[in-house]
Amino acid sequence: MLKNVNNYFVVFKTKIVNCVINTQVPSSKYSNKLTMKKIFFLSLFAFFAINAKSQCTTCTINITGIDTVSYTVLTGQTLCIDTTGLITGTVILNGGTICNKGVFKPSSFTYTSGSINNQGNMTINSDITMTTGSSLDNSITGIIALMGNITLSGTTINNIGILNISQNIQFNSGTFINDNIINVNLINGSGTINNTGTINTNN
Repeated sequence: MLKNVNNYFVVFKTKIVNCVINTQVPSSKYSNKLTMKKIFFLSLFAFFAINAKSQCTTCTINITGIDTVSYTVLTGQTLCIDTTGLITGTVILNGGTICNKGVFKPSSFTYTSGSINNQGNMTINSDITMTTGSSLDNSITGIIALMGNITLSGTTINNIGILNISQNIQFNSGTFINDNIINVNLINGSGTINNTGTINTNN
């Protein structure tokens, strides 16, 4: 039950891998047309894949206005914040999913396990530790401000928006993909970041 309650390559201990796409095409008109069709359909497929992944579906509860109530989100449950929604109460994520299209700014946020899908504005005023099976997807329209440290072990992170972290990333293992912008104080750990965007550090 849901209860009310350009490219920078930064190498510290963490490795960052850049993926390079060869954009050269054959000179013949036929080959050019064929290649452009391939690029078009691949781009179209990527757009729909990202869009499909970013949809908030099967919401256990959907916030459409200002909400100060506290929530605990358990396994199998989804807390959705619509484009007009603003959540400011206490939120505990314990195995469920948070899907944010509006403003997620809880007075207190406790992360135990689960998934975060952000397409709006998200502010978290605490440290977060994410372990195996957890995931964070920040879409192209998403902006996340994490006012603390984030520790990642066996986690899946996919950032195509803007990810601002006031302190450090401790990336021990998992999948970390950055296709847009990450601003962070320092990156530590032995994990590998697949970076085709920009990572800015303060050190």
